Formats: sequence, structure tokens, C-alpha cells
Amino acid sequence: MEPVMTPQEMQHRLWLYGFYCDGDPLAASRAETSLTSVDLNAAIIRFREYHDPYIQQIAGSPANKGMSEIDAAMRLLSFPRCALPDVGVRVGLAANWPKECRGSLTFSIPDSSLNRQLSREETKQAFVKSAINWNRVIDVAIGFHTTPESADIVAHWRPMGTNPLATSELARNSCNVRLNQYYNSSPGVFTDVDFLSGTATHELGHALGLGHLQDRAAIMYPYMRRDVLVPSEVDIEAMVRIGYEREEVEPPEPPSPDPWITRVSVTFSDGTTKHILGIQGPDPDRPGTPWGESGELF
Repeated sequence: MEPVMTPQEMQHRLWLYGFYCDGDPLAASRAETSLTSVDLNAAIIRFREYHDPYIQQIAGSPANKGMSEIDAAMRLLSFPRCALPDVGVRVGLAANWPKECRGSLTFSIPDSSLNRQLSREETKQAFVKSAINWNRVIDVAIGFHTTPESADIVAHWRPMGTNPLATSELARNSCNVRLNQYYNSSPGVFTDVDFLSGTATHELGHALGLGHLQDRAAIMYPYMRRDVLVPSEVDIEAMVRIGYEREEVEPPEPPSPDPWITRVSVTFSDGTTKHILGIQGPDPDRPGTPWGESGELF
């Protein structure tokens, strides 16, 4: 089997993803050029331990019959993913957005047209959906802002080849910061709204303060999956651990064929009212009519 990357690429990615430091910030700051073969072997072991279930799945796939675990680990290392390290980030620290501002956070995508795989409106739709994914499960309210200079989180596009998919700065326990995110605008990377939305949900998780989680069912697992597009219970519990509060909000309705993102109060025939953060869809009590005719546009 041909190698999936050169030894230099393998060393660079293991260093980039934090597997040389073993959770030690001083080790993480060492220059990549000073690493030894002993360092490399230890980093490979840490990478295999961290991602063992996924590596086992790759090695056990019928399509990869006869593949060794080390080859499966190197194959995984070559997959596109978030560029933020898996280990060595925020050791012993938990940062978030303070309560006085987390209810009015904003993001902006000033150069959305640089992602030529999707239209500007599709790109905006993906990012708004990603904000809703967090708004409905923890005590934040993230909205879209047309002026990047006034936004708390700014998403930039830049060509990065096939890897990584994206990266983000993390929350800093302050309201007086502007966090930057970077998304890969190279051809073939983000070609559908759902995958971009899932990736943006992951990166917003970083902007809210979470590092990577080791559970593959989590949206915060470093290798994004097309079947994991919203925060799981594991993600929500991790957000609570760093200081957010769980938000008991009705889950959003499935997307309509031509959705608009809305924040809607719906009064049903039995007199109950539900506040829903989600995709506009039909009112179940009035077939054929949309929600949010007079609702606040998100």
C-alpha cells in the first residue's frame, strides 16, 4: 500500500494537532524542527490512543481488508479536519463568554462570496443554522451581523488545499474581544449547505470556548462527519462544564424547501405558546400558512 503522506507531513500534522506535547504547554511550544524520532514514536502512540475507536473502524472496514492499525492511523491522520489541536489546548482552563454578553453575540461572514462552491445566500444559511444549533441548547443568542467590524465572531474564507477544513479562536472570558475563524475556500471542500453548517457548528463551539471532544458522536470531535451536524448530549454536557447553562428549547422543525431562518412564537389551538429557534415551516394548526409572518427575523 502506498503511503498516504510523507514522513515530513506526518510529523507536521502530529505536531499541529498537539500530539507531541501530551498536555504539556511547554512541550507544545517546542519548535517543530527540534523534534526527535523518540518524540515522533511517542506522538504516534498518543494519536492512536486518542482516536482508537475510529482507527479500529478504518482498519476493520471491508474496503481496507488487511490494513494494519498503524496504516489506518496514518490514513486517519490524512483526513480533512479542524486545524485546532486535540490535546495541549487550555490545559486546566475553562473559558466562555460572560453572562452579560452571551445573550447578544453576533457573527459576520464578510467575504462569503470567496466560497465559490455555494452561493452567498446558501453560505449565510449554513452559518445561521450553525448559530441556531447552539442557541437552542445553551444560554446563548448568536445572531447575524452585516458589519464585521461590529461582530463578535468573524468568519473568513481562504484557500487551504484539501486540509484543514477550518479553524477558530477560542473564547477568552471577556466580552471585549473579536474572534476570528478561517474556512477553507479551496474547490471541492464545502459543496453543500449541511456539511458547511455542521463544520460551522463545530467552529462556533470553539468560539464559545470548547476544545475538541474525544467522542465520535460529538459535533466537537475533530474529524467532522456528514451524519453528525448538530450538538449531541455529550457536547451540551461539555458546555455546561465550562459554565454555560442548558437551554430547554423545543428542537427546530425540519427545513422547508425554501427555508428562512426565524425566531418565532407560535400559539397553538389549545392556547399554548412555544418559542422556537429554527427553520421556518408550516403552522400545524393552519395548513398552508407559514410561521413567522410577523415574527422577528433571526
